[in-house]
Amino acid sequence: MKSERASALVVVLACTVILSVLLVSYLVSMQLDRLSTQNYSNSLKAQEIGQGAMQEILGDLRLEIDAGSLADGTPPGAAYSVNGSNRIYIPATN
Repeated sequence: MKSERASALVVVLACTVILSVLLVSYLVSMQLDRLSTQNYSNSLKAQEIGQGAMQEILGDLRLEIDAGSLADGTPPGAAYSVNGSNRIYIPATN
């Protein structure tokens, strides 16, 4: 009788340990999935921010190119003179 009760106790304890290990592994797996999803979301946000910055820079660059230089080829920021007065050419962009 004692050996049957001891065997039953060992079986119940073994089942409890197995279920505990399964539960802990499931919880760890879910936490890793959550972190993985969060990292992916953050990488998408960073990529969108980078794309937006690139579009902003390209837009500014296009404005600068469109502003160009003076008809005589004077580059932006260069000093030039008109009818004896000295001026600095600055394109009308941001």
